[in-house]
Amino acid sequence: VYSGFFDAEYDVLSSDRFGDVTAFGEFMFAQRSSQQQMAPVGTFWFPLVPAFHPNNPTGEAVFVARRLAELESGRFFTQDASSWRGVFGFEGTLPAGIFWDTSLSYGRYVDARVVDGQANPIRAAEVLCNDPASIAAGACQTPANLIWDPFRTGTLTDEIADYFLVRHSPVSRQSRLSFQANMSGDLGGLALPGGPIGWAVGYERRRD
Repeated sequence: VYSGFFDAEYDVLSSDRFGDVTAFGEFMFAQRSSQQQMAPVGTFWFPLVPAFHPNNPTGEAVFVARRLAELESGRFFTQDASSWRGVFGFEGTLPAGIFWDTSLSYGRYVDARVVDGQANPIRAAEVLCNDPASIAAGACQTPANLIWDPFRTGTLTDEIADYFLVRHSPVSRQSRLSFQANMSGDLGGLALPGGPIGWAVGYERRRD
């Protein structure tokens, strides 16, 4: 993980007639990379094992919901996330004591992930004989070498695992463009026991 932040200011104007004006800018960035070993995938979406599955000893349709502990390799998770944001604007004070500021900012975030060993539900249905072709035929249409017997240990072969466990690699991107302007001050000589009566107005527009 590494990150950075930079900011700068420059006095553009300072006069009794027009007040003070200062230009400012900010820039920040961050980069994070991580790798994690996770537990083996689980069939927690409750895939169905039909009654006609050749290894179903119950003679009835049942659901399988367990973690595939026989997969010693588990799942491997890799993440690369980066973000940056830049701001440029002006701020100042008018002779009447009114403070104002306006700025434009843009930021972007990208999160790229890779998960090895994630289950593909469509292929999982095939190895359990619950795919559309098998359901339509009323008999398992999956090749014999790819039929998984979830009722006995040692039946989840490398060939079957390689078929229905896949790499999942989603990428998330977000960006935001924002403009804002604000003014604030007080009502001159009007005051309450706690101090002057203040006021403030502002405008902001964002595009994500």
